[in-house]
Amino acid sequence: MSTTTLAVLVVGDDPAARARTLASLAAQTIDVTPCAETRSAATTDAPYLALVTAGTTLAPNACERACWFLAASRAAGFVTGRGPDAETSGAPLGALLDFLVVRTSDAHAVLGLEAWQAVGTTAGSVPQLAFVLALALLRAGGVGGWLPEPTITAHAATPARAQADAASRATLTELSLAEAAFVTERHLGLPLQPLQRLAAPVPPSVSARLAKASGLRILALFQGFPMGGYTAFNTDILPRLVARGHAVTVCTTEYWRSDWRLDAVQAATPDVHHAAAVVPLPAIPAYVDHLLSTRAIDVVFMSHSYLGYRLLPLLRARYPDTAFVDYVHTEWFEGHMYGSYSTMSAQWSHYLDAHVVSSEALAASLARDGADPARVQVAHIGIDTRTWNPATEPRAGVRAALGASPSTTLLLFAGRVSPEKRPLLAVDALQRLRAEGHDVRLVVAGGGPLLGDVKARVDALGMTAHVELLGELDESTLRSVYAASDVYFAPSEIEGIARTLFEAMAMGVVPVVSDVGGQRELVVAGTGSLVAPQPGTVDDYLPALRQWMDPKARRGASAAARRHVVTAMDTQRTLAALETAFSAARRRRAEAQAAVEPSLANEVALMALETTRRHVLRASKR
Repeated sequence: MSTTTLAVLVVGDDPAARARTLASLAAQTIDVTPCAETRSAATTDAPYLALVTAGTTLAPNACERACWFLAASRAAGFVTGRGPDAETSGAPLGALLDFLVVRTSDAHAVLGLEAWQAVGTTAGSVPQLAFVLALALLRAGGVGGWLPEPTITAHAATPARAQADAASRATLTELSLAEAAFVTERHLGLPLQPLQRLAAPVPPSVSARLAKASGLRILALFQGFPMGGYTAFNTDILPRLVARGHAVTVCTTEYWRSDWRLDAVQAATPDVHHAAAVVPLPAIPAYVDHLLSTRAIDVVFMSHSYLGYRLLPLLRARYPDTAFVDYVHTEWFEGHMYGSYSTMSAQWSHYLDAHVVSSEALAASLARDGADPARVQVAHIGIDTRTWNPATEPRAGVRAALGASPSTTLLLFAGRVSPEKRPLLAVDALQRLRAEGHDVRLVVAGGGPLLGDVKARVDALGMTAHVELLGELDESTLRSVYAASDVYFAPSEIEGIARTLFEAMAMGVVPVVSDVGGQRELVVAGTGSLVAPQPGTVDDYLPALRQWMDPKARRGASAAARRHVVTAMDTQRTLAALETAFSAARRRRAEAQAAVEPSLANEVALMALETTRRHVLRASKR
């Protein structure tokens, strides 16, 4: 009998190419067993079988995700994955020639031993077995599936792989088949009818390879990695937790953008999973359960996951010894539907062992909403002031590139260009200040749903020559833009404390921001200006902006702003506060375990999935 969940046949004999692929398989998050030859692959009793062309390298959790995809999506006959670049990531044929995973029983049903061996894998033959197998499964009524998140990190580039591609395309032409016929872009499991029960797929009995850890084993349960301060904090703090000896697994639960600044996290831990991209919606609880059980998790570190909050009773019932800690960045969410993030955190406080918040203001908000103040820990977002240091950036050159003379005041709006940030006020402020005779230019660094509206307002006010719309920037470029700027303007309607405010003040940019959330905990006397957020017209902000048009006035505030962040808000303080919260949560968990009635837990989880289903369908306009 097989002792492995996944058998892998590496197709092709090029020694260097095989070595690259075998090294990639050795780095997988689960144990896999390479097959020595076609015969052993054709007769294996492992539940799942992967065909990988020599030279292909895979994301570390590609095999684990593929097994789960097939376990949870019965309609799928096989699954492949996207590549590392835009040009080839959406090409089904190239992907399945590089990486194909099937149920072994299905493969044996559609191809006999002789058919397997007829294709061959010896030197000089065409390694197109994956194509032959996928075509047979399609003819038998199966559907091809995608792992939409990047799965193949490098494509095979050998003469044999090129031959396979040419031969397969010739067969497609003969059969009058389009390449797109091999996979469906639609998630195979998104239910269009109301959910009746939680999906209970038979999970693949994979044996996870646990990362070494001198500290805790942490599951970070997040909404996703959308652009903004929430993600900037997460992608900064997770690698720092790994560097301190903790083993971190990441799982996202929402249908949000999932890749902004994700490279920094993946460089620190390969164990990153986007549950909604692997399994259908009703199976997400089972997938999260799988991660908890196979990673021996000590602490679940939640943050802003609507579905995660609703799954708390179910997860608590399943894992009574695991500590659950929530981090709240901000009040905001779709309040008219669900309440704010702090409201949700307080609502589910009974199932949490600790709350961590980004400001004293949020701590007070949680207490008002019913959370136990003794279990609330403040951990300001913080920032690495060694990295975010204006002395290391080329200020003069960047200012010149942005069209600013030495006497020009550069006004910076940085962050998500969305309604709650009120970016149009920045354009209005620019127009008014220039009309008063100030030499000022506006720089907008960020993307979002109102970016088109901002451009339209700029054009309508005749300000095009005085505005730079930079879009989304990588962190290194963004630091240079901060270093070149003079005044940071954030007229937000709501914030916890904006991550961009920490960035701006660390870089010595004088802030003019709304007095919302915990912003006053960062903008203290002499460092900048706080403005009441309502009624929120440009006239409310103009007096403060005028004050900082004077370079002499800015000089002292710039130094004070950076000094305050360095002494009171450095990221090392944040790490220490988080680890204190984790330790306290584990002590509480050991002392008193809350009982959760299983049927209630299942019902709450089902309600969460149903609400999420409606939310997703509404967003997709189905």
